[in-house]
Amino acid sequence: MHEQNEPVSRRRFLQGLAAGTGAVVVASRVHGVASAAEPPPAGHHDHRFVEREGTGEDPPRPRSITVGARSLTRPVWVPPPPIVTRAQWGADESLVRAAPVFAPLVKLIVHHSASPNNPPDPIAIVQQIYYESVITRGYNDFLYNFAIDQNGVIYEGRRARAYGASEVHDCEDGVGNGVVGAHALYWNTGSCGVCLIGDFTSTLPSAAARASLAHLLAWKAGRHGIDPMAADPYTNSLGQVLVAGNICGHRDTFATACPGNLYYPLLPSLRTQVNSYLSRSLVGYRLLTTDGMVTSFGAPGGTAGPFTGAVAVADGPDVNGYYVLTSQADIISVGTAPPLGSLLQLGVQRTAIDLARTFTGRGYWILTTLGEVAGFGDAPFYGDYHASGFTLRPMRIVPTPSGYGYWLLSRTGRMSPYGDAAFFGDLVSAGKVTVATDARATPSGNGYWILTKGGTVNYFGDAVFYGSPFATGTAWPKPAVALIEAYDGRGYSVVSGNGTLLNFGTIPSFGSIGAGRIALDAAPVMA
Repeated sequence: MHEQNEPVSRRRFLQGLAAGTGAVVVASRVHGVASAAEPPPAGHHDHRFVEREGTGEDPPRPRSITVGARSLTRPVWVPPPPIVTRAQWGADESLVRAAPVFAPLVKLIVHHSASPNNPPDPIAIVQQIYYESVITRGYNDFLYNFAIDQNGVIYEGRRARAYGASEVHDCEDGVGNGVVGAHALYWNTGSCGVCLIGDFTSTLPSAAARASLAHLLAWKAGRHGIDPMAADPYTNSLGQVLVAGNICGHRDTFATACPGNLYYPLLPSLRTQVNSYLSRSLVGYRLLTTDGMVTSFGAPGGTAGPFTGAVAVADGPDVNGYYVLTSQADIISVGTAPPLGSLLQLGVQRTAIDLARTFTGRGYWILTTLGEVAGFGDAPFYGDYHASGFTLRPMRIVPTPSGYGYWLLSRTGRMSPYGDAAFFGDLVSAGKVTVATDARATPSGNGYWILTKGGTVNYFGDAVFYGSPFATGTAWPKPAVALIEAYDGRGYSVVSGNGTLLNFGTIPSFGSIGAGRIALDAAPVMA
């Protein structure tokens, strides 16, 4: 295919995303800094935007009273979801009435705002909740720890502290204690309140909102050792020892309809979904070969194809689907993976080289041979070689675990960070002259591994070296073409050109392709 020289139009990308079937579209200002909305006039008393009953600041808790125990003591790593910060949604920090108070997290409480559903400007509703929390009701700050709109966008609620440039706004004090909100009277201390924007008395939250809620709660439950399936005793601010689900609804703590008569009965399924996040692990992988075939190991699908011109493969939202990228920058959706669009469908002629999915599986980035990045679904654009003025030859796009950024790996082994991705070194800065073929981020996002064609695994930041084909000193089938990382970051597999996998660390083995086929790419399958 003829490859045009002019840059891909960003506006055309966005227009195509908005028109694309099944694409998840979020207002662009969510990812930037939003100006504060005009506050309601003085004396305005509108309860349409915040639930009425059972909110308020907790009275001081005697130091001798603890909030409760946790059934699950082993922390489980779940990457944080993207979070729109207070600065981004326009919080006026001068309204905060008191310094934040913190406590160990033991409960996760789900709310609804009882406001109109599907607001055209969700940020305006978040700002209204803030105004009503502080001005109308006289609370110290935002009621909730987090809020989630119908698009699945998560907003930072109550202020906890000043965050570093690369820190996730987690509503915590930096040492593992959660900021105490005003979302559940007498139950605020030691709980994280999450509000779904809308009224779910007779309708359900959107699928995007429910998915973001499950991800957010799994992140919190995992890092704090909270068993989502248990109902541990809790000592409220009145000194009463009560029992409620570790993931519960507001009505479990107070006589209120929140989080809605229709949604509340679905909380057991939410707990199950959160639990599945915490028990998630590497269950297999898929290998793409030069003949356009995709072979699944440890996951459904067997061998499928041939997919003409296939150059990369990426996992879908669940184990029953995946995406295949062609050299024409088209995306083939297989199984349950929903079609989210491609450059070819937008009429943009480019030669594609790599594909990477977002953590949710509801989006992906396409990397072209010109070093341009196009995001589809819930994959935002954070920059690329063209926007940076680089003339590097791209090899891979490597997402950060948070979803706020990615690295671009060049053929010479340079790692270029975008979004919240940080630079921890690379093959060029280390003075190594070689060919890089793949890279993977560590679970924390504070490091990465870079694989070379000769089979050397280089490690940077908090990445741990577990071994490499080159370091074994034994003969092996070169070249090395891909890395597959263990979900917990404690190992990886190196994929050779003939589809043989060499495992290092604690990563399990699920098999390899037969002789005579040449591997191009690999995608881990998590469940």
